[in-house]
Amino acid sequence: MARSNKDSVPLRRLALNLKAIVAKQKEEWKTCESNVNAASESSDSDFVSIEDRENTCRWLLDVAESLKMSPDTVALCFCVFDRVLNVLKVRTRLVRVLAAACLSLTAKYTEDEARESFARSLCTAAGFTFSRKDLLRMELLVCTKLDWQINQSTSIDFLYAFMDIVGNGPDFPSQQKRITIAEFLCSRLVDWKLAQLPSLEVAFGCLMVTFGGRATIRLRRLLALHGYATNTHLIDQTYRLLKPYAKMELKLISRLIQRGVEDETEDDIFSSVKKLLNHGQLEPIPFGQMTFAEIVRC
Repeated sequence: MARSNKDSVPLRRLALNLKAIVAKQKEEWKTCESNVNAASESSDSDFVSIEDRENTCRWLLDVAESLKMSPDTVALCFCVFDRVLNVLKVRTRLVRVLAAACLSLTAKYTEDEARESFARSLCTAAGFTFSRKDLLRMELLVCTKLDWQINQSTSIDFLYAFMDIVGNGPDFPSQQKRITIAEFLCSRLVDWKLAQLPSLEVAFGCLMVTFGGRATIRLRRLLALHGYATNTHLIDQTYRLLKPYAKMELKLISRLIQRGVEDETEDDIFSSVKKLLNHGQLEPIPFGQMTFAEIVRC
């Protein structure tokens, strides 16, 4: 049976959105040789190693969490940070100010409103190891080295687009679940091995970990229809990197998000109602033109 024109319009929009994200990809640097040392015991111990990079990304995650920054901002920050490390040999003593500059720049690109005293907050988070002037100089250096091409597609952009496509049906993930999955993927991008994989395959692998293989059938068909090739080997590699952490971290992040959104009494009530709805144990009761179950879902 052919899909109605009314139903196909949203899917076309989702496909156009995905096309726009693909057009912003700038991942040639991932195939080049990196300036990051393979190990901290390298002869060039004064320069940033993989361990230094991962520790700095963990620090960025903590700072972003304290400043309540979104996953797409943090993911873009990681991309910019890695691109700079790819073109420059950065000394260890400068890695914090470089990371802070990347976070400041990406916040300007992704957030609608300018944050007050943001530079001071970053200096404070780094223990005043650099000044605001140092931060501004580093921002200018980053922009110059990247030819002012800061904005690019990240795995979080692909993930949101993929969830829209997968959710264009009966298995629509809630807003809380979307944020939870995005936060989980963002926290795992600290891993150097995962960060070196293409963003499209990383997002696809994350979707397989969280929703399973059946949920990605619609996505595979749409990608094939529009001529987007996916590397199955890289998707499987992403799956193997994410799977060991998925169950525990997703539950933890979900609880933290829920605490921030709902107070304790609301949490008790709504979690009970959600369980009843999920298990089909809530009887629909006539309530005007809508059932009680429909009102709760709204």
